[in-house]
Amino acid sequence: NNLKGEIDVGALPTDIRQCDLSYNSFTSQIHLDKLPTQIEEFSISSNTLSGKLDLTSLPESLRKLNLSHNSFCGSVDLTSLPRTMLILSLHGNQLSGSLDLTRLPDCMKEMYLDNNEFFGETDFRWLPKSLFLFDISKTRLTGEIIEEKGSAKMFTLNDSVHRRSD
Repeated sequence: NNLKGEIDVGALPTDIRQCDLSYNSFTSQIHLDKLPTQIEEFSISSNTLSGKLDLTSLPESLRKLNLSHNSFCGSVDLTSLPRTMLILSLHGNQLSGSLDLTRLPDCMKEMYLDNNEFFGETDFRWLPKSLFLFDISKTRLTGEIIEEKGSAKMFTLNDSVHRRSD
């Protein structure tokens, strides 16, 4: 595809459930609070979108969100994600600041935060038990991930893969 210009997600059909606008040439900022209330999967990776991301007013139905490989910048608030969110992909942007991972959705399975400018001491104790893939490589986050007995998870930290198991 080679769709160009600004994107107005508020113009999407109100009953749309899945939308993939990846690998285009969309520019400008994106107002995720205007996503249709019924949407379950939204991907707009590999465009040239920029500006700050507001993840605090996403539709409660949203389960998968892929905003990777754009030029988003600034900090992100991960404390108000939809309770049904399974996959969040923010990798390959210019996001920065510290992260509060203490109120992620209980059902979260995959999080890709790698290749950003995140930094600082991070409390990893409250990662959801359901989280299976967690990539924070190529960031400057610090902290300790406690191994949990009986788990078999794959986390990518500092460009190397660590398996957690009992």
